[in-house]
Amino acid sequence: MKRKKWSELEERTLLAKYSDLLTSGTLAKLKTREKKFKPIAEHVNSVHHLRDPINFPFKWSWRDVSIKVQNMCHQYLGVKQKIRVSDREDDWEDGENHWENFMKVGVRTTDIAY
Repeated sequence: MKRKKWSELEERTLLAKYSDLLTSGTLAKLKTREKKFKPIAEHVNSVHHLRDPINFPFKWSWRDVSIKVQNMCHQYLGVKQKIRVSDREDDWEDGENHWENFMKVGVRTTDIAY
């Protein structure tokens, strides 16, 4: 069986939907991880997997999405350490050289709610 791997497009879609739910206050109202991440998984699947199963072969579960959000937060922090120039300064432009979605995740990591 092939290992599941998120594409950059799927990551972007996940981040956009997560951001929408966060901004609207919907995520704060949902009490369980399943309720928080299931609508995001369904959205990502409908945008990618259901429309183009050849290029997007994986159907993501709410658990996959929950783990991905957590991993993206850790990835963001790792890249942030790499772009540190001094104690008070970061080379933000270099962040996207390390990871395409770096700036998109950075805006949201302070609001991540599990």
